[in-house]
Amino acid sequence: LPLIAALLCLMTAVVAPAQGDGGLLTTVGTTVRDGTARRAYLLWQPGEAASTLGKSFGATAALTDVTAAIGAGQITGLVGPDGAGKTTLLRLITGKIEADRGQRRIKPGTRIVFLEQDFDFTPFSTLMEFATSGEDAPAAHEVEAIAGQLGIDMSRPAATASGGERRRAAIARALGQDPDLLLLDEPTSALDAESEAAIKAALEGLSKGRTTLVIAHRLATILDADCIVVMDQGRIVATGRHEELLQKSDLYRSLYE
Repeated sequence: LPLIAALLCLMTAVVAPAQGDGGLLTTVGTTVRDGTARRAYLLWQPGEAASTLGKSFGATAALTDVTAAIGAGQITGLVGPDGAGKTTLLRLITGKIEADRGQRRIKPGTRIVFLEQDFDFTPFSTLMEFATSGEDAPAAHEVEAIAGQLGIDMSRPAATASGGERRRAAIARALGQDPDLLLLDEPTSALDAESEAAIKAALEGLSKGRTTLVIAHRLATILDADCIVVMDQGRIVATGRHEELLQKSDLYRSLYE
C-alpha cells in the first residue's frame, strides 16, 4: 500500500490494495460503482489504511462510500452533526452491524473494544464489580492500575456513583482489556467541565501508542487528536488537524463555535 505523506489519517478516495497481510489486516470489502469492483482494506500498522463501505437503514443511507486511511497508534476524532453516520461507522468496524455493501473480515487476534455511551450499572454493587464482570472483562488489578490514573475509587457503590465516576469506571474497564483498537463514542457526554477535563487528560496518556477512534460532540475532547474527521450525511467531508480544519471547513468551524 503506497504511503501517503505526513501520516495522512483519512482520505476520500480508494487507494491501491495492500500487499501481504502484515499487521492487523482487515479486508473491509469489495464495492461496485459504475460496474467496477474495487477492494479496500483497513490496516492497523504504521503507514495508512483504507476502507470503503456503505450502510443503509430502510431507504435512508447511513454511510455512503466511506473511505478512510488511519495511522496506527494515532488518535483520530470523528465529529459531525447528529445523524452524520459516526456511530454507524464504529459499529460497522466492531461487527455489531454488517455493511450492506462490502464484507468485513478481521484478522484473528485483533482486539477491538467499543466503549458506547450508555451502561447499565443496576446489577452491580460496586464500580469494580461492573468493570470486572462479563465476557473478556479485565482482572481487578488491571482495572485498579488504570483507575488510579483516572482518579476513580472503584470501591464506590455503583448505585450512588456520579455520572463522571461511572464514565471513568467504564473507561478503566475498556482500557483494562488492552485493545489493539479502542473505539470511544462520546466518552465525555453529559459530564461537567471538571470531569471532562480529567477524562480528557487521562485518555491522552493512556491512549498513547494505541489506535483510537473517538466520536466527540464536545470538540474540546479531540482538539489535540492526530487527525479529525468531519462527517455529514453519511460521508466524510473534511479531514485534518484542528487548526487546519478551522481554515478549510465551514461545517467544522460551525461545530467548534
